[in-house]
Amino acid sequence: MSALAPSQSTAEETFLKLLPVIERIVAFVTRRHHASAEERDEFGSFVNERLIDNDYGIIRKFEGRSTIEAFLGTVLSNLFLDFRDREWGKWRPSARAKREGDVAMLLERYLSRDGASFDYACDVLASHHGVTLERAELERIAGLLSIRLRRRTESEEVLANIAGPDTADRAVLDAERLALWDRVLAVVATERARLAPQDAAIVAMRFEDGMQVSEIAAILRIESKSLYRRLNKLMKQLRQALEAAGFEAALIRDLLNEG
Repeated sequence: MSALAPSQSTAEETFLKLLPVIERIVAFVTRRHHASAEERDEFGSFVNERLIDNDYGIIRKFEGRSTIEAFLGTVLSNLFLDFRDREWGKWRPSARAKREGDVAMLLERYLSRDGASFDYACDVLASHHGVTLERAELERIAGLLSIRLRRRTESEEVLANIAGPDTADRAVLDAERLALWDRVLAVVATERARLAPQDAAIVAMRFEDGMQVSEIAAILRIESKSLYRRLNKLMKQLRQALEAAGFEAALIRDLLNEG
């Protein structure tokens, strides 16, 4: 049963009825971003505070053009970015770390911001954030981020002088990839603006947040089989838009995870 919209009750009553939905979405969002259990609880409190602010101003903005679950899914995904900015302070992950995803941002946070050893960072990612990647894969990610790994048996001064022979070439390649990704996101943003609110939320969760269909279905309370058909139609629209923008077919297949 879908939660009541604000027009059917006061904003405060609606908020109270939505608490189970909010908790469920908080769990999905934090798990997707590899947040620790402590961060999950803190984010839950942060969300409730923001939803209560200004006499439940966010809830009162809901106009009923999609389900309240879809609306909150988008709102909470955006709030998590604000939450992470607040928690991480003035430090910001690099553009490449953002492109590589949440594990890369966490790894860069511990190695670059906190100055932790690679061994310690691996331990914390596993114990606090539920990251199950092999050590070799984490080393590969650190290499992509141009992070010089500090070992307990090596001095920082020695490692500071180590530079790969392909550093300049890799920097150029990374810049080209980021520029390409910016162009892709611009096309996606244009297409999302043309979609119904719930369809736009589905595209954002799937394409930009990388959520599984089962996760999206649970948040929006849509039958998975029905969502697959709907998602296929939306991906076809995105494919056509990317083709019209001049992107190569092979790249589009890779972007949309098509075989």
